[in-house]
Amino acid sequence: MWINIVCGIIVCGIIAGVLTLYILKNFSKGKTVGDIADIKLAKITVKNSELYVDDIFITNHFGTDTSRQLIKQSGIAAILYPKERHFNRILDHNGQRQAIIFEACRVLGLKRYHYTKRHYETGRIAVVMVPIIHDEATFIETIKKTPLLESIKKNYKIMKTNFNK
Repeated sequence: MWINIVCGIIVCGIIAGVLTLYILKNFSKGKTVGDIADIKLAKITVKNSELYVDDIFITNHFGTDTSRQLIKQSGIAAILYPKERHFNRILDHNGQRQAIIFEACRVLGLKRYHYTKRHYETGRIAVVMVPIIHDEATFIETIKKTPLLESIKKNYKIMKTNFNK
């Protein structure tokens, strides 16, 4: 009889633990880049020594044939499209873009180059790198799961307030 009571207590403890983990996981989750932007793979183009991701100019530091071949053959790129206009402010933050490239390099490894660049007219962000592990699905998923930095999670409505009155 006392064995049934002990087994019941153990089962109740396991159920309570699993329920607590589920609640903590779902309610303590912060915002991620995937919540504020759509991420799509992009085409890498090298014209002379200039690197483009879709139509966004990235850099003109590809002067050697070796570097051009490396970025063409092993490079991977993505474009981040903000879901709403005010999310541009978050993606414009240099620290947030560094966090995105850091997470991608941490997961896939970095063979040689990594860049992020903003297209000023549309607000799109280009992310390009030459990873050790060339896995496009993991690259996109890593960018989506990059957490938003605490320093940029400000309410955009407050920024429009005129405090000089």
